[in-house]
Amino acid sequence: MKNERPKSAAEALVQTPFGTLRLTSDGAALTAAVFTDDEASVSPAGDAVLRQAEEWILAYLRGEEAPLPPLAKADTPFRAAVREELLKVPFGETVTYGELARAVAARLGARPCARAVGGALHNNPLPLFVPCHRVIGADGSLTGFACGLDRKAALLAFERKFRI
Repeated sequence: MKNERPKSAAEALVQTPFGTLRLTSDGAALTAAVFTDDEASVSPAGDAVLRQAEEWILAYLRGEEAPLPPLAKADTPFRAAVREELLKVPFGETVTYGELARAVAARLGARPCARAVGGALHNNPLPLFVPCHRVIGADGSLTGFACGLDRKAALLAFERKFRI
C-alpha cells in the first residue's frame, strides 16, 4: 500500500450579503464553510474545490441551482443521515426539527429525536451548503442556528424572494 501524505488545507474568504464565509478545503472536498468577522479577501488560488464552492455561492446569490462542490463526509452515520435529509429541503422552503427527525429516523430505522437532530445541525461545519438555516421550530419560530438567528432570518427572507 502506498503511503500517501495528507493534503494540506487551503482556504478562501468569500464576501456575501450575510457576512464573510471562510471556506476550507483539503484539496478533495470542502471541509468547512463558516461565517466569520474577517473582512479581508483570500483567493481560492489553485484549489479547484474552493473555486467550485465560490461558483456555487455566486449561483446561490442569483437564486440559481448549481452542483454542490465535493463535501467532506459527515463524522458519524447519524450526522450523515441528517445531512442527506437536509439536502432534500428545497431552496426557499423550510422543515421543522420534528419533520427532519422523523425522516432521519425512517432512514436509520430508529426512533425520531428532534434534539439529536438539533445537535447535529449545531455541529454542521458546512452551513449554507448543507442548509441548516431551513430548519425551524414546530410553531414556525426561528430557533437554534449556530450562525445567529439574525443571519438565519436573513437567509430565509433572501431565499423566499426567489420562490414562485
